[in-house]
Amino acid sequence: GAGTRREATRAAFIAASPDLGADTWRRTAQILDGYARHWSELYTSTCEATQLRGEQSADVMDLKMDCLGQALDGLRSVTSIFAKADRGVVMQSVDAALALPTLDRCKDTQALRAVVPPPTDKAARARVDELRRRNADVKALFDTGRLDEAHRRAAELLRVAPDLHYAPLMAEIELNAAGVDIEMVQLTTGEALAERAVWTALESKQDELAATAAIVLAGELGDAGMSERERQWEKLGAALLARMGPGHDVLRSWLMQARGNVAERERRYKDALAAYSEAVALKVRALGPDHPDVARSMDSLGQALEEMGQHEAALAQSQRALTIAENASGKMSPALVYIVSNRGEILNSLGRGEDAVRTFERALALVRASMSEDAPFAAFPLTGLGKAYLLLGRNDEAVSTLERALRIREKGDRICQRLGETRFALARALVARGRADDRARARALGVAAHDAYTGCKWYEADGATVDRWLAATPQRR
Repeated sequence: GAGTRREATRAAFIAASPDLGADTWRRTAQILDGYARHWSELYTSTCEATQLRGEQSADVMDLKMDCLGQALDGLRSVTSIFAKADRGVVMQSVDAALALPTLDRCKDTQALRAVVPPPTDKAARARVDELRRRNADVKALFDTGRLDEAHRRAAELLRVAPDLHYAPLMAEIELNAAGVDIEMVQLTTGEALAERAVWTALESKQDELAATAAIVLAGELGDAGMSERERQWEKLGAALLARMGPGHDVLRSWLMQARGNVAERERRYKDALAAYSEAVALKVRALGPDHPDVARSMDSLGQALEEMGQHEAALAQSQRALTIAENASGKMSPALVYIVSNRGEILNSLGRGEDAVRTFERALALVRASMSEDAPFAAFPLTGLGKAYLLLGRNDEAVSTLERALRIREKGDRICQRLGETRFALARALVARGRADDRARARALGVAAHDAYTGCKWYEADGATVDRWLAATPQRR
């Protein structure tokens, strides 16, 4: 029964992670229980509205039941992964439980009615249900951090689903697959899949899904040179949200987050600050002040303050974000890695090298626990750690750390401003180390950093900084 399954899952958590398992299971179980309770209430009220009170037609009941059935698939997928948890799953479990599909959409008759209905043919309908369950498994694997497996299964669904000719399901599969690729920093395929999801969702009248995919495209591409295209996607997301009407605050908050991301890359920091503040307010209203999603936008707010040179205010904001995320997800949650790494950057700006080193080491421990050592994201804390060592005059360590960061960036992350930053930091570390045979390489890296920045819209000023450094750094003693 449910009780024994629950005990077995708790035991799996503790076996996988003796130090964190019991506490993490308590947090995770609380979220799952709340979700299951809400689901049961909706199920009961949906039945009664038709069968007891005669307030809604049988087909509206069917639409709502279908939606609740899909949500239940999501719950089943994630709990079956929890039952066989390893340490990585334990660390992601709170965030995976919080990422279950929202149940409010199952009350939105208008939106449910708009979508192209599933096929009436029994065999085709059974196949739709089967692929939908498999897509729920992909999302559960993604949410629990099992990206390779999620990627493999998403690819298989992309191969078989077109034969069904059922666009609403195709759009869901494409959006899930896009999320996996973007998380794995396979941006070219991720972007192409998200674009396909937008058009497939529009074709099948799934405004919410189309808006979600457009908002992903509006904020996730990461390259300063992309912002014109991102702005077009942002406009489409905004138009769809306007058409959907009031509510949808979480989706609206991600639109503001995307707006902030673009403004920050274009160095319009005041606009970024305003957008991130609005994102925080929307999330607090929709999810409550203690939800880890609130912490994500608060962290972005801190980043914008940091870029504006308001380092102390940025640090205070970062501390608020970190406290919320730690309280919600536990101190070892992979979701903390972004906040911790960004906090290290602020400490570097404040000249607090020792604190920065400790902070980046914590970020790298989180990377090791939840991604691979050379995951593209690792280049952020590694670059920051290298700069912290440089601050402290620990030049050998700065060089070796920045060499690692650059290897990762040159392989996986072709984004101009990031390449420029790591190359320039390594050039400075080589000069600081003071070996005669480092000089030529330091210069070559300085030139390569200059080239990366110069080809990078909005980052020409950084190119000029590198220029001045090159002019002031003689080629040989």
